[in-house]
Amino acid sequence: MKKTSFLALFSVLLLLCPCMALKALELGLNAGAGNLAFDPEGKDPLGSNIKKFEGNIYYPGNISIKSGFNHMFGYSVGFDRDVILQNYLSGKITFDWDYIYVEAGPFAGICENTEKPFSAGVLGGIRLAYPGAAFLSFNFLSTLDLIMNPINGNSLGSAKIDLGFWLPHVIPVFSVSLKNYNRNAEEHLEINDRLVRIGLTADIFTKNFPVSVCLGFNYDTMTRLYKGMSQDSIDTDIITTATELEELYKTEVTEELRAMIGSIEIKWQISKPLYIIAGYEMPFFAWAEKPKKRLANEPFFYKFNAGIVLNL
Repeated sequence: MKKTSFLALFSVLLLLCPCMALKALELGLNAGAGNLAFDPEGKDPLGSNIKKFEGNIYYPGNISIKSGFNHMFGYSVGFDRDVILQNYLSGKITFDWDYIYVEAGPFAGICENTEKPFSAGVLGGIRLAYPGAAFLSFNFLSTLDLIMNPINGNSLGSAKIDLGFWLPHVIPVFSVSLKNYNRNAEEHLEINDRLVRIGLTADIFTKNFPVSVCLGFNYDTMTRLYKGMSQDSIDTDIITTATELEELYKTEVTEELRAMIGSIEIKWQISKPLYIIAGYEMPFFAWAEKPKKRLANEPFFYKFNAGIVLNL
């Protein structure tokens, strides 16, 4: 009942916010592709590819609407697709002052589970700033399952801390982030995907010049934990007793991939209301941990994105 009411409130916010806008609308659209990811359908860590890690193509993206009620209060609604968090809808109310920024609202994870297609949650964030000098921010999102029942069920969450400085023509930002997605793939198989990223970016700009460039360096640790065993992976000719089967369901196997990644993103103001964004990132060094012994021969991992921001 609580989750139904929560999703109803989210739907009302999503539909009514554009009608309540007193300031101009900002529409954003961003899409791309990458292959530095685990197999989204993978259920068997001990299969034929145990010796190597191969990339799997995924398609991240974002659609957002932002506006304001006045010069301090605003809102945004959006849809995101992420390599770890998969698909989710979000809506938030924002408060922006020179020294503090606060945001909060509902969100809904869209799970690939017909019995439970939505997983409701909350998101929030705060940024403390001394204008022209430095800022510190913290953002999070979490499904209610992760807060109330972290052991079972589909759940997802993320958290990020940023520390940045305003310097002449550049804004360096040091960040640490965590993304986590847990799901019951089968009755006796639970899969947990996690990405930890430590990064440093530098947003380079010049006054009255329409192009800005953001350079980045990230250290990623991506893991997948299998708890239990897929029914299709069990050899019934070898596993013959209930005790052996029960022990197999207690199996835990972790795959791990680490990468040092360089990135670049260019933002170009074509006209006063229109921006074009294009980005690319690629690991210049990546390696797999056990049980994967190495990467596939001559791997080429990548991620690119492109989008627009339109102010109406």
